[in-house]
Amino acid sequence: MILLIILGIVVLAIINLNDPNLAYGSNFLLALKESSFQFISAITCTGFASVNIPDWTESAKLLLSFAMVIGGAAGSTAGGIKLFRAILLGKGVSWRIKRSISTPRRVFVHKLGDKPLSKDDAIDLINEAAIISFMWIILIAIGIITIAYIFPRETLGNVIFEVCSAQGNVGLSAGITNIYMSPTAKIMLIFNMWIGRLEIIPIIVLVRSMFGIRRNIL
Repeated sequence: MILLIILGIVVLAIINLNDPNLAYGSNFLLALKESSFQFISAITCTGFASVNIPDWTESAKLLLSFAMVIGGAAGSTAGGIKLFRAILLGKGVSWRIKRSISTPRRVFVHKLGDKPLSKDDAIDLINEAAIISFMWIILIAIGIITIAYIFPRETLGNVIFEVCSAQGNVGLSAGITNIYMSPTAKIMLIFNMWIGRLEIIPIIVLVRSMFGIRRNIL
């Protein structure tokens, strides 16, 4: 988590330092300070901002969007898919590649940090992370398409940022969300926030139980 934050802050500071519209000049410390605040706020889903984010470049907003999608640590109240699941997906890809290029008799030891996992436990964890992450991406894509259709003059970076912030329950804004926006856009972002807060699996269980109750009544 710490390494990811440091890497994100440095990359964001470099992006902002090369943006002539922000007038940082050669003041790397100022760019680093402001980038640190915004990136940490995004990845921890705190929601505070000390700069006017719409003025930032598309690259900077996309990097912050990525941080909001990853979210905080497992067990926290932060939004996002959680860093734990992102690490699991990376581990799963690594294990799959190693298995495909290794000899059939090689014995694999699945470890997550210092904790050894059985093959079945590792597969179950990776499958859960993959399903939740995939459904997250699908719902974000639906939100992006809807908001982009409603606000055709907005840049794609602003639209992606706004939807990722809503589904990650972060609270940062690129200036799209306001009291005067159309009801359709409000409903879409409310739905993204609801799904992001409760996560995907509880929603599926809720919908399934509702249809189950209706079926029993009929």
